[in-house]
Amino acid sequence: VVDGFYIAAAAAGYASADVRVENPFTNKVFTGFTILRNRQYSTLTLEKLAQAGVCTLQPVAGGGRVVWGLTTSQSGYVEEQEISVVFIRDRVAKTLRAGFAGFIGKPQDVNMGAILNTRAVILLNSLMAQKLITTYKDLAVVQDDVDPTQWNISVRVAPTYPVNFIYIKVSLGQL
Repeated sequence: VVDGFYIAAAAAGYASADVRVENPFTNKVFTGFTILRNRQYSTLTLEKLAQAGVCTLQPVAGGGRVVWGLTTSQSGYVEEQEISVVFIRDRVAKTLRAGFAGFIGKPQDVNMGAILNTRAVILLNSLMAQKLITTYKDLAVVQDDVDPTQWNISVRVAPTYPVNFIYIKVSLGQL
């Protein structure tokens, strides 16, 4: 019997095998271990653990099914709790940094703002085509007011959110 935090290795293995970073862990099966049946929790306990920011697994043959793929953040923001959204955030940042790296160490000209803006639009449209983000807005490319050797690029993006819950309401009675 080992502590549950070793499940992080199973999660890391699953994440490294799935090239689609937007795929959430929720309802996925991690394999290669056995969770004893006496370690199964009630629905109420699972909900309380999730509210506390704990990612739990329910026993299945050869592994465990993720109840809700949370990270340890207790901020309450989906963008910090949902592992797939965190992965998307990191991938977007990495892609944008790599996409602009070629401009570092080059002299600027009068068209630099337009060139950087065009590159940003191309990169953001590529992220949309990859289905990592669904939209972007408020793209701003400006030369820094204090340091003229620095360009500031800011943008707001909407990640591809997972479907973790479907709420169904049924009313009974005479219609």
